[in-house]
Amino acid sequence: MQSSFKSVDSCLLQAAQIWHAAVDSVNGETATQKALADEKEKSWRYVLAVGKGASAMLKGAVDSMASDARALLITKYQHVDQSLADDPRVETIESGHPMPDRNSLRAGRRVFAFVSAIPPGASLLVLVSGGASALVEYPLTGINLAKLQGLSETLLADGYSIDQINLIRIAISRIKGGKLLQQFQGRLVRVYGLSDIPGDDADLIGSGIAAIQAPVVASFDIPPSIKELMEQARVSSGPHPLSAPNFEYRADLVGSNTMARLAGAEKAELFGLPVMESNEILNGDILDLAPKLAARIAAGRPGVYIWGGEPTVRLPTNPGAGGRNQSLAVALGIEISDQPRVAGVVAGTDGTDGPTDAAGGFFYSGMNLSGGRDALLRADAGTWLKNSDKLFITGPTGTNVMDLAVVIKQE
Repeated sequence: MQSSFKSVDSCLLQAAQIWHAAVDSVNGETATQKALADEKEKSWRYVLAVGKGASAMLKGAVDSMASDARALLITKYQHVDQSLADDPRVETIESGHPMPDRNSLRAGRRVFAFVSAIPPGASLLVLVSGGASALVEYPLTGINLAKLQGLSETLLADGYSIDQINLIRIAISRIKGGKLLQQFQGRLVRVYGLSDIPGDDADLIGSGIAAIQAPVVASFDIPPSIKELMEQARVSSGPHPLSAPNFEYRADLVGSNTMARLAGAEKAELFGLPVMESNEILNGDILDLAPKLAARIAAGRPGVYIWGGEPTVRLPTNPGAGGRNQSLAVALGIEISDQPRVAGVVAGTDGTDGPTDAAGGFFYSGMNLSGGRDALLRADAGTWLKNSDKLFITGPTGTNVMDLAVVIKQE
């Protein structure tokens, strides 16, 4: 490996450049525009875009929309491109993430009405990315906003995996797990997705809001309080069996963690740096994950390690600032403290990490870890990284394909 790094700062810069190259390769605008260029249908009259990357995806579709098109855009606050806000064809709803809010419920009712009103013979283009689970919801009878927020807080705090969270969200929803498209009476639904799902199961993006069948997920022991809430909602609302669609349906991914990691590897190779690993292994609780990753670095050869996935974190009562990526950055800094010449970044590809404006954080050998362990236990990694000037802030990226870690081990 070339000894091209002379300082920690230059190594961290190189890791950040590889991360950005990976994320830029799955930008929603360019990926959607490229995909639609190959579509037979060139003038879409009905378009639904939902998720944290939805604004960028819809921007990539505007040239493929009819002059009298009707588009519904649902995305996170401050994620709407101004050109779309000014487009009379586009109706926009901004709502809460990661915690649903009143606008999430308004968005749920609106998307249900929007799809239901599409006339027979019409086609619908759906652009979906991660984040839709919180941004849009139309819950079953008996699930009000307070209950929905309480459930979301529990799911976020207790370290549930994405498939477990989706199982619960689908059970209490009128629009997820294939239920929304049951209202569609047209001839064609074409779905393009940015996958934030482990294994890239397109049916699970946004808890299956753009699916035509309930995604298959592994069962697990649901806590009694949540199980009771699910059962009460089911009984009060009646059964919602899915019928076979009577329209043509096609779904493809325009971006994924795998695609991003491939692009990151290409960037590393342009720098003359060998890629030692490129795997989707950022899964599991960060306190269990960090030592395993540190062991892989210690046992591996010098080079670049690119990892993707979606780790989990358990929150204490009254947690501080920071998300799972900021916590993992601090945990990795602790675990590699006895390894020489290692540096990297771990961050959410959408540019946000939990309820913060940072994407993640930097870590490196020899970093001052004073107070780091305590901050980690208090779930206050964001504050600690900010005080250490090691927050990684990107702003909205126009995509959402889980999280990425880029680690460089020098000779």
